[in-house]
This record gives sequence, structure tokens and C-alpha cells, in this order.
Amino acid sequence: MMSRLHRIVLILIVLPAVFFLNGCIKGTSTVQLDEVEIFSAAALNLAAAQGRIHLQGDPKRNEEGSARIRTSLQVETYSLFGMAKPDTYLPLVRISPRLEEDTLVLATELEARSLWDRLLVRVVPRVDRYLDIPTNLRTSVDLLVGDVEAANLPGDLRIRVDAGHILVAPESEIVGEQRFSIRLGDLEMALPTYTAFRYDLQADLGTISTRNVALSLQTRFLGARASGVAGLPVRQGTVDAKVRCGSIRVNAE
Repeated sequence: MMSRLHRIVLILIVLPAVFFLNGCIKGTSTVQLDEVEIFSAAALNLAAAQGRIHLQGDPKRNEEGSARIRTSLQVETYSLFGMAKPDTYLPLVRISPRLEEDTLVLATELEARSLWDRLLVRVVPRVDRYLDIPTNLRTSVDLLVGDVEAANLPGDLRIRVDAGHILVAPESEIVGEQRFSIRLGDLEMALPTYTAFRYDLQADLGTISTRNVALSLQTRFLGARASGVAGLPVRQGTVDAKVRCGSIRVNAE
């Protein structure tokens, strides 16, 4: 026979779980748009939990180190029976860029909330960023969930995504150190036919494929690796990429 104390403990554990499993409803806020121009930047550090990042290199911005940043913010809430109002959490999300010395910092920060509110409501900001930046800007991106697209950025570039997709499309020869990391997802590189670079590509659980690019490729039982030199690189451009679970595609057009 179950004792009274055991019944009470069971009720305290099971009932909240039942309520939250059956009554936790997603809510979505309206979209908040923002646009700003920043000058005198030599590097970019961008971090976000969820969203889409588009980076477009523009050589006309190289001299002044200017960057135009367009941001789309939306908040998703998960609450008991959908009682939370997502729009009320929009002012709590800080997305404004800041310049630390010569580094442009773009972070998504959620202001402090009460313990009771944190227990009852899960708040997930979704931040989409569209940036026009110098082609020579040293760029670093960290994204938990989402997609990153980087176009015409042949210099130093580092992108890390936990779950999502990375598309890299340099429009000229790679001249910097480019590093890409994905836990779950795909990396796609769209290269000009004349691009030459040193490379080290690894898919732990997945595939590596190429089109119109000669790579020294070794396939394994569960994954693949490619390392060597593509073309005749005049400069020390390198590509280092690792995908835990997914694929790497290197194509030249």
C-alpha cells in the first residue's frame, strides 16, 4: 500500500508535469525592425541563440570600415495555456550593436526577469541580421540554431553553428584564414572556378562532395576527410571545416 506521504510526493511531481506537457503553448510576438550604420570597425563579433545571419561583403566600405546592420527581432514564448503575451517581452531583448575599440559587437541579451516569471515562461528571442560590411573585416559568428550566409568575404572568417546551415560564397581568391564548425547540419561552399586555397575538411558522420574542384578526398565507414591544396594559391588562404553530423559540399561555378 502506498503511504500518504508517497501519494503527496507523487502528486507534487506528476501534476506539474502533466500541466506543463499538455498546457505549454507557444506564442509569437510581432516583428520589430531596426537599422543602424557603424563606422571605423576592423573586426566583427556576432553571437545569437536563434535566427538567420546574412553577411554581404562590399569593397566600397573597406576604407571607412563602415557597416550597415538591419535587424529583425521576434520573440517566442512558451507558457502554461499560452497565458504569456510575447509582445511584452520585446523591450527586454537588447540587440543594439556596440563598438569596443575597433571591434563591432553584435549580441542578443535578455534583461533580468523575476524567478517566478522564469519558471512559468520560456522566452526565446529570434534575431535575423542582415549586414553589409567591408570585405576585409575580420569576422566571427556564433549561432546556436539557424542559418548563416557569407558572401564576398575572402579574408579572416570564423563561423560556428550548433544546428543549421552555413553557405559561404567568396567572389574572389581566399586570402585569409577561414574556419567553419557545425555540430548538426551542412556546410556549402560556392567558389569561383579559379579559387586556390589550402584546405582541411572533415565530416565525422556524413559526406564530403565536390563539383569542379579537385580535392584529395578520403571516405570512411561513417564519414570523410579531405586535406591538401586546391589549385596554385599565391597567398596563404586556408579553409578549415569540421561537421560532426551532416555534409560538406564544395562547388565551383
